[in-house]
Amino acid sequence: MSDPSAPAPTGFIELTLQGSAVTATPVTPSVRVNGYPMRVAYGANRLAMPPGRAFIEVDCQWMLTYGKASIDVEVPAHGSVPVFYAPPYHQFSRGAIGTEPQKRPGLAGVFGILGGIVLVLTLLVLIAVL
Repeated sequence: MSDPSAPAPTGFIELTLQGSAVTATPVTPSVRVNGYPMRVAYGANRLAMPPGRAFIEVDCQWMLTYGKASIDVEVPAHGSVPVFYAPPYHQFSRGAIGTEPQKRPGLAGVFGILGGIVLVLTLLVLIAVL
């Protein structure tokens, strides 16, 4: 028979929000575990949880909600599970989440937009010169 006054076992989600307010997005991403909002910051966050399944949702908010990503993890009793979230480079991509460090999505889109701008400016200069 177990002691009812004994504390319940606790596990942890070791959530790492990759980047910073300078390199990612100025507004810290929103995190919900099993639907409940969690207070987090960029870098490592240790979230105490009861053991069992946990559904983690992360997104960013600027003018729109973007960078949505989610994952199901199994939180062990008296142990931890690592989770990494990387916000996208722009508002039109999903975020990346997993149990290993993630690459930030959307870099090809940024280069495409910048390449298009450079191409248009180059054409405008060529037209003006001719």
